[in-house]
Amino acid sequence: GVSFADNDVFTAVYLFDSQLNRVKEVFKYQLPAIKNRLINLLYQSAIFSTYDNKIFVSAFKSLEIKVFDHSGFYLYSIKYPKQYKARPFTLENQNEFRDYLKLKAGEEYELLKDWLVFPDSWPAAAMMTVKDNRVYIITWKLEVGKAEFLIFDLKGKLLKQAYFPFSFQD
Repeated sequence: GVSFADNDVFTAVYLFDSQLNRVKEVFKYQLPAIKNRLINLLYQSAIFSTYDNKIFVSAFKSLEIKVFDHSGFYLYSIKYPKQYKARPFTLENQNEFRDYLKLKAGEEYELLKDWLVFPDSWPAAAMMTVKDNRVYIITWKLEVGKAEFLIFDLKGKLLKQAYFPFSFQD
């Protein structure tokens, strides 16, 4: 969900009971995507997945996954075992992104183009899922036709770091 406090916007993961009453806030993450009339379109919020009565939550900007039990009680974190070097966000990336926005947003792009800000690097994580006793993270590091995958066991041991065939779609 989304929550608001003063002038700030947050994305949040909530637990609800069977009557859809909000019981507990498990995770809250500030979204400074639009601040002071500047728009950071690459500022991603948080992702979560459920598996084996656990909730796995991560902010895209980091490679830390917080694990909670079914009641929202924090259990542990899964962390990339060393300093992760994010993919630099180049001038070429900015130009490609602007061209994409011109194509998709048309006239609205012209109204907002001066408000856009770009990061120095891509967020660490692009996607995450938990399946078959593994945590899979796809990063923004790319090779031709491939993306970097990080595969952890459920306790956080890094099992594999490799490039696999993958293509991001809009």
